[in-house]
Amino acid sequence: DMGNFSEGVELHRRALDARERTLGKEHPETLQSLSHLALALHNMGHLSEAEELQRQALDAKERILGSQHPSTLRSIERLADLLQDLGKESEAAELQKRAAVAP
Repeated sequence: DMGNFSEGVELHRRALDARERTLGKEHPETLQSLSHLALALHNMGHLSEAEELQRQALDAKERILGSQHPSTLRSIERLADLLQDLGKESEAAELQKRAAVAP
């Protein structure tokens, strides 16, 4: 039901806003909220907004947590899935390779 997805997106937006205010924009939990919002938008078919947010989350996670952190690797996989849905197969394949070589 799309109504439930819409409510889910709104809840993720509120959680992100609250975490940005209380923890800061680059706190790992804030970045997790950003990634969850992007995933919810992806599930609703809002692919361009989801891509923008997932890229923001991934960039910050790589900088703050490192490229091999499990949360960073999940963001790589999520962005790869999203890019696949957007028809950006070559970029998606590159990201999938990056995630696959992680220890």
